[in-house]
Amino acid sequence: MKRTARRQGIELSAAQQARLRKLQETILVDEKANLSRKARAFQSQQRAAEVELARAAELLRAERQEQGLSLAGLHERSGISRAAICRLENLVDANPTVATLNRMATALGKKLVIALRDR
Repeated sequence: MKRTARRQGIELSAAQQARLRKLQETILVDEKANLSRKARAFQSQQRAAEVELARAAELLRAERQEQGLSLAGLHERSGISRAAICRLENLVDANPTVATLNRMATALGKKLVIALRDR
């Protein structure tokens, strides 16, 4: 035998309904403020990560150019497509993995170093 849930209606007075609406509004305001705070913190972290990625991309590009390597040359050494290298260097839809950055650094005869610093 399958059980079904039954709704039981509760009659609220006008005062109780007004109090319930006020509580719901308070909860919504608090939740909106909390979500906004979390979103700002996330955006701040995202911007910091983007700055670090831009710095890494610029270092890789500068080293490639200093060595006189074309995108095709780095592609041959690293196995990473020219398009992916170009996207990374220009930060267009760039979301490389650490492995990808390491492959590029290795292909340039460099060692990828990741460090943690105090804030």
